[in-house]
Amino acid sequence: MSVSSAEDIEALKSRVNTARSEIAAALSEAKQAAETIIERAEQLLGLSAEPAIGDASIGILEACGFQDLTGQRLKKALAALDRVVAEIDEKDFGLGLMGEDPDYAAWKEANLVHGPANPHEALDQSAIDDIFANAK
Repeated sequence: MSVSSAEDIEALKSRVNTARSEIAAALSEAKQAAETIIERAEQLLGLSAEPAIGDASIGILEACGFQDLTGQRLKKALAALDRVVAEIDEKDFGLGLMGEDPDYAAWKEANLVHGPANPHEALDQSAIDDIFANAK
């Protein structure tokens, strides 16, 4: 997607925030599910004197380690999405949303001096006529 308007930026931020919300919900639901599985496996472990049930319960508890690993990865993904939104908020994308970045201003001065000006930056025709009139 090319960013060409403030609406595009807001749409991009909205999609990132939707993804962030979905990841946060998945993180919460996975945590709740893992806690329930662990609780039930611990109950089975405490209730049964049967070694096979004890071994199965321990296997279930060990398998629930996925929740910690996926939780860490999802938290990293959330942090990355937060950074994307922060970077979007920090950028202007040449749309005049935040005032001009000094680096961009220097680049524009060096690279666009001889190119066509934006309508709000261009000299009007009478100023151009005055320049030529004074050059004679």
